[in-house]
Amino acid sequence: MLVFLLSLAGVPPLAGFIGKLYVFVAAIHEGLYTLITVGLISIIISMYYYLIVVKNMYINEPTDPAPIFVPGPLKAVIFISLAGTVILGVWPQPFMAFAVAATGIFSHLGPTSLVSLPF
Repeated sequence: MLVFLLSLAGVPPLAGFIGKLYVFVAAIHEGLYTLITVGLISIIISMYYYLIVVKNMYINEPTDPAPIFVPGPLKAVIFISLAGTVILGVWPQPFMAFAVAATGIFSHLGPTSLVSLPF
């Protein structure tokens, strides 16, 4: 759960960082500094609330100390999602290349009208 919350907050090297990086790079490129300010404020607010959840999970004493049974298929789904979150953050290039190719296919403007990726 901690990894997923950190990804939502945009902490590198997780998948949420790449998305936020592209939004901020595009905003800087277009000179939308108000959008950048609002985005940074929203990240700070969301990190505060994510830290409250993490504190309740790991630091506070549980109200119901009974262990929770997690079935095997659910564990597999959680592990696959965790692996995807980390892989998208560490190695995003193949997925970005696929996304750029898909926009070229589905866009009537063609791939030459796309903004190049920063990396």
